[in-house]
Amino acid sequence: MDRSLLESKIRGCWAGKGIGGTLGMPYEGVARPLTLDRTSLCSAAVPNDDLELQMLWLVWVEKYGVGLRSHHLTEAWKHYTCLPDEYGIAQWNMARGMQPPLSGIHNNWFGDGMGAAIRSELWACLCPGRPALAAAFAREDAIVDHHGNGVWAEMFLAAAESAAFECESPLEAIQTGLTYIARDCRVSHAVRFVCELHAAGVPPHAVRDDIMARFGSDNFTDVSMNLAFIVFGLLYGNGDFETSVLMSVNCGMDTDCTGATSAAFLGILMGEEGIPADWRRTVGDELVVSECLQSLPLPKTVDEATERVMALAVGDFAALSDSPAGMTADAAGDPIDDGHSWLVFCDPVATGYAREPDDVARASVHPEDFTERVLRSAGIHLNLDSFIEAPGDTLYLLTQLRVPEDLDGQLMICASTGLTAWLDGRAILNYHGRRELVPAFHRTEGGASIPVQLAAGRWYHLKIRLLSCHAPLRLTVALGATDGRYACDVVYSATAV
Repeated sequence: MDRSLLESKIRGCWAGKGIGGTLGMPYEGVARPLTLDRTSLCSAAVPNDDLELQMLWLVWVEKYGVGLRSHHLTEAWKHYTCLPDEYGIAQWNMARGMQPPLSGIHNNWFGDGMGAAIRSELWACLCPGRPALAAAFAREDAIVDHHGNGVWAEMFLAAAESAAFECESPLEAIQTGLTYIARDCRVSHAVRFVCELHAAGVPPHAVRDDIMARFGSDNFTDVSMNLAFIVFGLLYGNGDFETSVLMSVNCGMDTDCTGATSAAFLGILMGEEGIPADWRRTVGDELVVSECLQSLPLPKTVDEATERVMALAVGDFAALSDSPAGMTADAAGDPIDDGHSWLVFCDPVATGYAREPDDVARASVHPEDFTERVLRSAGIHLNLDSFIEAPGDTLYLLTQLRVPEDLDGQLMICASTGLTAWLDGRAILNYHGRRELVPAFHRTEGGASIPVQLAAGRWYHLKIRLLSCHAPLRLTVALGATDGRYACDVVYSATAV
């Protein structure tokens, strides 16, 4: 590729990433359709993990070159103190010694979140026109903090964006990207679904509803749903930057990610000349990053990011095979067994729940008498389907908590049904909604994250009552610091006295 054209496309990628993220950031998590236009763009760029994580990764690519692998990126994560969702889970796993891909699997309810998909552009720009190689590096990146569709999503986008360096249309690049992921994964189904709607001439105003009906999620960062919004904007925008990006963002949900990805994709496809000048002027060329990263040698401008990525892309990466040796294998041993245990009691719906069953009261005093009721769990997520005898039953769960150090933090309890919780006999939560659980300290759905103060070495009795139980039924219980960092070495014992 002509060097000036390559430079224009890489610069368009980073400029678009900043513009789209800045447009969508103020509306992140809004579940309804939006009506933004060009006047909705903030007057200055704002920090965004979509862009700053890739700039952090760039420093590590410069350090390790074409030999960079997933275990190298675990070092980079130590510099990023942002802890929501899959980021926090992966950092918790890594702090306890787990390497990829286990760091992205164990306890990770958010394995199919958007956090990896938003990091795809770096690999596309390092491997322009080489989608197989871009997808391979994207997988190394994604498995650190994702699994399943979260990994497929970054591989798809990296391959599609790499192909976009040489394609004439978004559809051509999207079709190329699909060939590098499993056809039967949910990401593939979502992307193909939007392509089919577009080919069938379904009008734009109907597409969001169609996507939500089939791929909608209570988790606003769900990658399949948001990728469908991105593809919607790319295909229905007819090659116009402004129309495409606004279409994606106006679907709502993870708006900073959909805006940033759509704009970066088009920046690659059309080059920086395809980005309207007024959008460029409004956001500017500065790459704004979070405070935790400001001491690192990250690029400070779009021009600097372009120059540093270009040097790698036309250098060692250009000479690399499409199947580089030493890529991380699927197998990586067994995950840590957190060894949590609970006593579980079923109170049949026919008996009502006005009075606590006698066995539950006895077990609170003599848990050792009920070893046949013990449920053992390897982690913080419990599957309770087998304990429901009939739809509408009430379940009681009992355990003893102990922390190794004094903890002034929070206790997260959530389920997809109504629940009440007591800590040492004091009611701490009374939730009677029926929202699908989203187990994240900063945005808990299906329950709450409750402030707690726990003393080291002491046992605390935790009792949870789940009402009107129906399968599938999941319960998540976790302790963390006030900043959302998961607490290590917490003991959950069913039979401790």
